[in-house]
Amino acid sequence: MVLGVASRPSKTIQEEQRRIAQTLHDTVSQTLTGAYLQAVVISRKLQGNGSEAAADAARLAETVHQAVVELQAVSRQLQPLPPEPPEASAPASAR
Repeated sequence: MVLGVASRPSKTIQEEQRRIAQTLHDTVSQTLTGAYLQAVVISRKLQGNGSEAAADAARLAETVHQAVVELQAVSRQLQPLPPEPPEASAPASAR
């Protein structure tokens, strides 16, 4: 078995993971960001009117923001690792 081959995903898997991460960012993350901004605006409008619902809207905004942060973390994990430098992947006897 070649050292390092089994420890890294294949190029095809890396490309698919990159595509999934980009799709998550371009669709779900953008939609959630829009929902977060809308909730913030609603919260501010309700605060100006003295409404008790302002706190509910603020909590909704925070929950949606947390979902965006978590989705970004998942997307980053799907990104393939950068290639290893040649000397790091070569057997010690070859250095």
